[in-house]
Amino acid sequence: MWYYANNGTWNCNVTVYNNYSNSGLMNVSSVIQPLYAVNITDGMSFNNVQSNIASNNITVNITNFGNMPVNVTLQVML
Repeated sequence: MWYYANNGTWNCNVTVYNNYSNSGLMNVSSVIQPLYAVNITDGMSFNNVQSNIASNNITVNITNFGNMPVNVTLQVML
């Protein structure tokens, strides 16, 4: 099971047979909890910016590493 599996209950049913016609059956149930996680590549660094002066534009990648939808809102402070 991967870290990005959808949250909820997952069921796994397995039946195994061997060369001697023996078999085994196993049922496993697991609950995947919601995971909220985002990754920002290389961080964001604005360096030293004087007050009332705009910084240069910065481009970053934000990736959802969790298993839940995430809305990201960036706010410009004037």
